[in-house]
Amino acid sequence: MRILILPIDLRDRRILNEIADGLSKVFSGSLCLISKSILPIPRKAYNASRRQYLSTIILNCVKD
Repeated sequence: MRILILPIDLRDRRILNEIADGLSKVFSGSLCLISKSILPIPRKAYNASRRQYLSTIILNCVKD
């Protein structure tokens, strides 16, 4: 299995590498790669009243 991590407004490679290492351990035998592309979080994805991001908007950006 191949797993591709798409960084979403996260530029700290150490954190991404730790995530990749953890996924490789959980899904043994899989190849875990980190995309060089970084997806910016759209402003409209943030719901200020809930202080949360709307996952559906972010996932639609990934899908496109």
